Amino acid sequence: MRVPLSLLRNFVPVQVPVDELARVMNGRVSEVEEVERAPSRGTFAGVRGVRLIEALEAQNGHTRWSTDADACIVVGDKFSVQAGGVYAAVLAGSSLPDGTAVGARAVAGLASEGMLCSETHLGIGKEATRPLRIAAETVGSIYDILDLDDTVLSFDLEPNRPDLYSLAGMAHDVAAIWDLPYSEPPRQDLSGLPSLSRPSIDIQTPRARRYEAVLLESVSVGPSPQWLQNAVRKLGMRSINNVVDAANLVMLETGQPLHTFDADRLNAETIVLRMAAPGESITTLDGTSRVLTDECLLVCDGEVPVAIAGIMGDATSEVHAGTTRVLLEGAAFD
Repeated sequence: MRVPLSLLRNFVPVQVPVDELARVMNGRVSEVEEVERAPSRGTFAGVRGVRLIEALEAQNGHTRWSTDADACIVVGDKFSVQAGGVYAAVLAGSSLPDGTAVGARAVAGLASEGMLCSETHLGIGKEATRPLRIAAETVGSIYDILDLDDTVLSFDLEPNRPDLYSLAGMAHDVAAIWDLPYSEPPRQDLSGLPSLSRPSIDIQTPRARRYEAVLLESVSVGPSPQWLQNAVRKLGMRSINNVVDAANLVMLETGQPLHTFDADRLNAETIVLRMAAPGESITTLDGTSRVLTDECLLVCDGEVPVAIAGIMGDATSEVHAGTTRVLLEGAAFD
């Protein structure tokens, strides 16, 4: 469990030195595997946000883009960048945070005057497969935009403490140890909204202890605001979009497993919870076809599996840019 201090402090105003916090938590709560400290501001001096303006030419699976930084950057087509998008970049003559110098060079036969950077290039995460996109409305230094002045404690948790698999659970222990007040972040008042419709649910196995779902309509899916992108990244997850990121953040704040489906990609009128038949298969969100056993609990659209319960959804019902109706699942699975 990754616990960023900035997010922990939304629940409990702990201000003890990081080393003391880690030492006491390690002895009284759970093993602290790593203390991930903030990178220095100076190492990010060469990193900036650049807006891609226009695709100028393409060859060998790469495209040369003009930018608002008076420099052209070559980007692999597999990264699916977009005109108008703002991305973390290092221009020729500057350096990556690890000190690697970036110069002008030819990429796939195209002249490039810099590079777009992933989380791994910047040393702030494990996402290496795409450039780090930045919310277009943000201004200032990349260090401040990404809220990097933070410390993350990583805990190796045991199954006898499921309450610790959330920021709220960790905050309860911190509040008790240091005699601090505990409070949850403010919640939106939903009392004035119309009641939400609920699908029919058929639970066919005791392995699904409880299953709730509501339908959210008139949803607008898009990139998350920067604060939400930062939060899910620090918690060890990849930013997907505003709907998925919001559900993931609440899940890790409260410890309540949540999942979102595109409601228009579900065809049946009933959500069925059942065990898989031996040899049944599902293609999960990562594009992998998985053969199941009768120990796998499934969430089904009628009889068609749309998620391995508590593990991963399928590739056909995920929330995407065109989604307008979202089925939000909250469940307790064995």
